Amino acid sequence: MKNLMRRVLTTAAVSAGLIAGAAQAAIISVDDTLSGPQYVQTGRVISGTFDLRPYLADNSVIDWARVTFQFSDDYDPLRYSGGGGSYYSGYHRTYTNDMERVNVSTMGQSSTVGTTYDVDRSYSPRRVSYTSYRTVSYRRSYRCGWFRTCYRTYYRRVPYTTYRTVQDVQTNRIANGPFTASYLLDSDALNRLLDVGLADFQVTGVQGDSMFRNATLEASISSVPEPSALALIALGLGGLAYRRRRNAQAA
Repeated sequence: MKNLMRRVLTTAAVSAGLIAGAAQAAIISVDDTLSGPQYVQTGRVISGTFDLRPYLADNSVIDWARVTFQFSDDYDPLRYSGGGGSYYSGYHRTYTNDMERVNVSTMGQSSTVGTTYDVDRSYSPRRVSYTSYRTVSYRRSYRCGWFRTCYRTYYRRVPYTTYRTVQDVQTNRIANGPFTASYLLDSDALNRLLDVGLADFQVTGVQGDSMFRNATLEASISSVPEPSALALIALGLGGLAYRRRRNAQAA
């Protein structure tokens, strides 16, 4: 009887291991169907597809899926965007380049991303001179009698120069560099993806111009054991137990 129970438990453990192995998830990554980088300016629409059909079977289940889009900026030149100040107090000038924004959409889900501004500020000290005036006085003597000397005071303005140090400030608002859009697909999108095996996406330029580099769909796909396989395993276990029991009764 102990040998019978040991064999039944061993067979059950092996069967459970087979079932668990069959249901183990695999993480796959699929690239877009576009060939090479694409230039995206305002208003342009780029369409592509992710094809998961080679990875799907009749008993497949998609646990989760994430789409990721990679972009880069085309490094627009800086342009003057405003400022203030004066020669004597220091100039404040701001230079900015264009910001890039795109909208990405996959199976009804969308996201708008773009570059962000990095601020770089530089200071340039310089000496400036001021010309001012001051009033000085002086006296001149003259003879106002035989034995008398008189004095008369005169005034005049004379220039003089002073110096001070001021700083010119230049602010650069730079929106360059790569940027990424990434999000998980919801349950409705996963069900549609499981039905057709294809996921269409669109990239639309919203502001500025940038380069679309690539898009990737990463998914976790698992296989659920078919009911017929489970039934065969259960039938085998039952038959084994029944046969061992009859042999034990006959002995």
